[in-house]
Amino acid sequence: MKRCLFILFFAIGAVIATMAQEYQVKSLKLDAADQSAVNSPRKDLIGGNCALVKLIASDKVVQVEGNVIGDVQRKGAATWVYVTDGTRRLDFHFEKHLSLTVNFGDYGIRQVATAKTYILTLEENKLAHKVDRGDTLNAEVQYLLGCDYARGENGVSKDPARSFYWLSKSAAQGYPDGINALANCYQNGRGVAKDISKALSVYEEAIAKGSIKPYYNMGYMYYTGKEFERDYKKAAQLFRKGADAGHRPAQYYMGLCYYNGRGVSKDMKQALHYFELAAEQGHSDAQFYTGYCYEKGEGCEKNAEKAALYYLRAANQGVRGAMNNLANCYQKGIGTEKSSENAYYWHKKAAQNGDTQAMVNVGLDYQKGDGVQVDEQIGFEWIKKAADKGNVRGYYYTAESYRKGLGTEVDKNKAYEYYMKGAEKDDAACLYEVGECYYYGTGVEKDVNKAIEWYKKAADKESRAACADLAHIYMFGATGIAIDKSEGIRWMKKGVELGSTRCKALLGACYLSGNGIGKNLKKGFELSRDAAMEQSDLGQYNTAVCLINGWGTDENIQGAFIWAEMSAQQGYADAEYMMGVMYDQYVQPRDHKKALEWYTKAAEHGHEEAKREMLRWGKTIEE
Repeated sequence: MKRCLFILFFAIGAVIATMAQEYQVKSLKLDAADQSAVNSPRKDLIGGNCALVKLIASDKVVQVEGNVIGDVQRKGAATWVYVTDGTRRLDFHFEKHLSLTVNFGDYGIRQVATAKTYILTLEENKLAHKVDRGDTLNAEVQYLLGCDYARGENGVSKDPARSFYWLSKSAAQGYPDGINALANCYQNGRGVAKDISKALSVYEEAIAKGSIKPYYNMGYMYYTGKEFERDYKKAAQLFRKGADAGHRPAQYYMGLCYYNGRGVSKDMKQALHYFELAAEQGHSDAQFYTGYCYEKGEGCEKNAEKAALYYLRAANQGVRGAMNNLANCYQKGIGTEKSSENAYYWHKKAAQNGDTQAMVNVGLDYQKGDGVQVDEQIGFEWIKKAADKGNVRGYYYTAESYRKGLGTEVDKNKAYEYYMKGAEKDDAACLYEVGECYYYGTGVEKDVNKAIEWYKKAADKESRAACADLAHIYMFGATGIAIDKSEGIRWMKKGVELGSTRCKALLGACYLSGNGIGKNLKKGFELSRDAAMEQSDLGQYNTAVCLINGWGTDENIQGAFIWAEMSAQQGYADAEYMMGVMYDQYVQPRDHKKALEWYTKAAEHGHEEAKREMLRWGKTIEE
C-alpha cells in the first residue's frame, strides 16, 4: 500500500512539474545585420512590408496571437513570425510550456518597424519550479495552476474546485494576481459559493497588494448591473483607475464610457484616447473602435489610412465587424488601394465566423462578380442564409433575388414575403418595396391605397424614394387617388430635406411653372441644377430650359446645349426634342441632319411636337 501511495504522489508531482514549465524573456533586440525581413519579405494586407520576429525557444509554438500575417514557420532553431508595422505585443502559446505575453516596450522597443528583423530569445523561468520547505509551489505558479484548472488548459481538465484550491494557496502567500483571481471565484461562484460581499472585500485586498485588475473587475460589475444595481458613475471611476494604471480592458471600457456618455459626459476625443491606449496594447475590440473613430472622424480628424490599419489589426484577431469594415475599405479604396479580391476575402472570413452582414456581402460579391467569379446561385445561398438568421439586409436581398431571378427561379410571391419580413422589422427599404408591391400588384393584389400606407411608413423612416413616389402620386393622381398638390409639395419638400434627387427635380419644376406652389425662377433653377448634378434627366432638362431662357440665372446657350445633351442621352424625350431645336435653330452652322436625328428619337419616345416637326420635314417615324 505504501508503494502505491509513493507512485501516486510521484505522479502528481510529475504533473505539477510539467504544468509549471514556463518561459521568460532572456532578450529581445533589433538585429540590424539580419536582412531576413528584406530578403524573404512578406506583405501585409495593405501592401506594406512586414517586420520579422525570430523566436528562439526549445518548445514547439502552437499559436501566436497579435498582428500576425500568415503562418509561423520553423526554420532551424528559430520560429519566424511576420507581423505588421507598429506591432507592440505578441501572445505565444506552446506545446509544453505556459503561454507567454511579450510587450515589446518592456525591452526598450516601442513598436516594431517595417522590414526589420528582431530576435526574441526565451529561457526557462527557474522561479517557476521552486518548491518551499512545506512542499508547496511558489505563489505565482499556484496562481497559474489555478488559472489552468479554471480554463481546462495546459494538460489539465477544467475543475473549478481545484482552481479555487490553488488560487487560495496563492492568495494566502499574498500574490496580487492570485488574490484578484480568488475574488473572481467568489464573484462568479466558481469552486465556492457565490458571495459578492466577499468578492468585493477580496478585490480591495488585491488592490492593497498592488494589483490593478480589480479596478476593471469591480467596474464591470457596476457597468453591467448583473450583481447589484447598475452604477455607470461608479463603474467609470473604477475603470479610470485601472486604465490610467495601464490595464487594457479597463482602458477599453473607459473608452466606451466616454463614447456612450455613461458615468461621464460624452466626449469622443477622450473615448478615442482610451480606445487607442488599449488598441496599442493589442485589445482587439479597442482596435475596431479606434479604426471606426478614425474612419468617421469621431474625436479626431478623419484618417482613412489609420482606420484601415486598425481594422486590419482587429480583423487579424478575429473581430468580425472589423473584417467587414476592412472589406469595405478595400471595396471603396478607403485608406488603402481598391481591391475587390481582398474585399471578398474579408467578407468571406467574417461570414465564415458567423457575421450575418458579411454573409449578405459575400452573396452580393458572388452575384456581381466582385473579387470572385460570378455565381448567382452561391450568392443567393449566402444571402438567404443571412435571411434565415434574421438579418434584415438578408430579407431585402433575398426578396430582390426572387423578384429578379438571381440564383433562383423568379417568384414574386416569395419576393413579397421576404420584403414583408424586413418591413416587419421597420427596415425602410423593405417598407418601400412592400409599397411598390401593392402599387404594381407584384406578388399581392394591386391596391394603391395600401401602397400609399406603406410608402408613408417608409417615408417616416427617411426613405427618399418613398417621398418621391408620394409626391408624384399626389401631384398627378393615381387610380382611386385624387390630385392633392399641396400634399404633393409637402412630400417633395421632405424628400429634398432627405437629399432626394427626384424630389429636387420635381420641386424645381414646380417652382419654374408655379404648379402647386408660388412661381420662383431662382429656386426652380437652383433645385434643377442640384438635381442635374446628381444625374437627374428632368433636372438636366430644366437646367437647360433655365439657361436658354435666362430663368433664375444668366442666359447661356452653350451651357443649355451641354445640359440638354446630357438629359437627351438618358432618353428624356423633351430633351431630345430640345436638341433637335438646338441643331435646327441655335447651332452655327445649323445641322439639319442632326436636328432630324434628335426629332426622330423624341418622336419614337412619344413626343408630339417632335412628330409635328418631322411632318414639317416630310418625314414619319417609320421612314
